[in-house]
Amino acid sequence: MDTQTKISIDHIVEQIYKQRNAEILEHKKMFAQKYPGKIDPAALVETTVEYQIKSYRFDYWAAFYIRLECYLTYETGEVMQFHGDGGGVGAGGGVYAGGNSTTFFSLPPKDLIGECSWYLQPVAIGALIHFWRGSTSIGTLVGAGAGTGLSFGGTGTWSMGS
Repeated sequence: MDTQTKISIDHIVEQIYKQRNAEILEHKKMFAQKYPGKIDPAALVETTVEYQIKSYRFDYWAAFYIRLECYLTYETGEVMQFHGDGGGVGAGGGVYAGGNSTTFFSLPPKDLIGECSWYLQPVAIGALIHFWRGSTSIGTLVGAGAGTGLSFGGTGTWSMGS
């Protein structure tokens, strides 16, 4: 791929993310008007910066109770780790990995630190995990790998990795 094509694709992806963020903000504002007091005012600020994720890995084991571990590296090199637990439907386990140029989180590493909620949806050849704090979406990771289970959710804590 030549440099001009790469720049063009990067520009298109950037425009898609800006449009998506504007649509999400508009939906949040409409919801806040319809249901006053239900949305954290901080969530009504437009997301103008996203933080690229270079690579990630997550694994879990579950027997209705679930233990989840996640490690990710921001494009800038900061490594973060997540430890969570919760519950869900089914038993199983899995190990997943991923990373590409269109994986972003809405928070920088320093703001990611702390507790958040998560939802995991594994399938035979991959899984997705979504993180959020309050009414603010942090991001979604889609990993390839082998695993079993149905759907799980819970809370956990992000910290600086090693």
